[in-house]
Amino acid sequence: MAGMQIEHRGDAVVIQPHGSLIGGDTTESLENAVETVLREPPKRIIFDFHEIDHINSIGMATVIRSHAACRRKGVAFFVVRAQERIRDVFEITRISTLGILKGTVEDALAS
Repeated sequence: MAGMQIEHRGDAVVIQPHGSLIGGDTTESLENAVETVLREPPKRIIFDFHEIDHINSIGMATVIRSHAACRRKGVAFFVVRAQERIRDVFEITRISTLGILKGTVEDALAS
């Protein structure tokens, strides 16, 4: 998929988008990746946001929809390695209270 890497790690799928989640190709690709992965649900889906430099309300809505889709399927959902400004948006919007933010992929795999 354009602008992202998808890696299977045991019973988890790590999705690492690149760039900005502000609508457009990257956001659409992320939504499509989650939809595809959930066809045969893993135990966990992990968004690795190390390469995300900006997120707006469209990107946050994508995260929330992905989290909700995972919950419906019984799949654990995490966001890891988010830059400080991205974590700040999660705090401001109170999405951080969902317990989905982890420091590393290994932290999410252990959860």
